[in-house]
Amino acid sequence: ARYFGAWCLAEMGRYDEAWPSFKWLIDRKNDKDKKIQKHAKWAQERVQSYFAKHFNDGVKFLNENNLMSAKDEFKAASQINPTKPEAFLNLGYVDKELGDPDAALEAFRRAIEIAPNSTTAYEYYSVALGKKREVMLAAAAPDSAAVAEVTKDLKATLDKVIANNPANDAAMLQLGDLELA
Repeated sequence: ARYFGAWCLAEMGRYDEAWPSFKWLIDRKNDKDKKIQKHAKWAQERVQSYFAKHFNDGVKFLNENNLMSAKDEFKAASQINPTKPEAFLNLGYVDKELGDPDAALEAFRRAIEIAPNSTTAYEYYSVALGKKREVMLAAAAPDSAAVAEVTKDLKATLDKVIANNPANDAAMLQLGDLELA
């Protein structure tokens, strides 16, 4: 019943509601009950299929510079399988390109939670933090406490990026610019 209920929800595009049932089954792939094992396998296949469809459509729209459609597809992919950091990385990238640094930061934070050793997630997060800092500094009356908080987070993130990849020149330059500022 869990499998078929989740499948129906997913077919209606209600991925965030389908995921808990799919996950419950997937977590039981080694259950003693052969029926549960079978449904767990089906759930894994179904989740992968939905994820791949939406993720690939998101990439297609991104390549066509159709950012709103790309955002919708990456959001659907992140809902159908919220354990895949690549969906959140692409969602964050699109949000950044659409001029919504807060949404981008939220997506990148989620990618970091899922994959805490992902250099790419930290790199994307640092770019979005830098963009947010620029926007804050360009305001008529910048909130110095908020700018200082973002700057501190940005420095810590850049330190992580450089620790993971000392040859990352962009991160080194950005950190140098922060130090000069």
